[in-house]
Amino acid sequence: MTAQFQDRFTLRGRGLDIAGVSGQRLFDPQQFGLQPVSNCTACWNGYLCYYALQDQYLVLDKLHVNLFQPHLQWERETGPVIQGVAPVDPGRDGWFNNVYHDLSLLVSYSGGLLCTDGFIQKYYAHMGFHPAWKYEYVAELLFEDGRLCDEQDRSLSMAAVRQRVDANQKAGSSGNALDIETQVLMRSSFDCHYF
Repeated sequence: MTAQFQDRFTLRGRGLDIAGVSGQRLFDPQQFGLQPVSNCTACWNGYLCYYALQDQYLVLDKLHVNLFQPHLQWERETGPVIQGVAPVDPGRDGWFNNVYHDLSLLVSYSGGLLCTDGFIQKYYAHMGFHPAWKYEYVAELLFEDGRLCDEQDRSLSMAAVRQRVDANQKAGSSGNALDIETQVLMRSSFDCHYF
């Protein structure tokens, strides 16, 4: 298994990893006729999204996606125009063969996002998505129909979770497994259902 690429969010010029999502899925490629294909073990879903705020609304700003022609192994398929934007072929310079820039596609999302920065290497696990507690900085962004309603710094709450994880490991817990009490602490620190 391989650690997965995490979708990104630009907040006031700062690039952040999205480490948590409550509510529905942010992006469904099939809505746009896309059938993404994985070409590496670090991105099993075959696409990567870059989100941002535009006038306090959540937008899909950039999309990287792998599309291949059916029955022709590894032959690039050019993706459809989305929101008036045609994809660019980055050639051999990227992990993805279709890149959509400057989409400004409004995302009608209601729920919370945990946006993170400063991954702490000692918590690296070589599989899946890294949760928010493995980062130094954690911002919780709350949306209603795509509009940003609230923003909270949750870094201290996640530092408390890390202290519990470290204490459990010193006490003899194995690996990154979290005890029930720590799981409850994590959930209570991130109740994104405020609406």
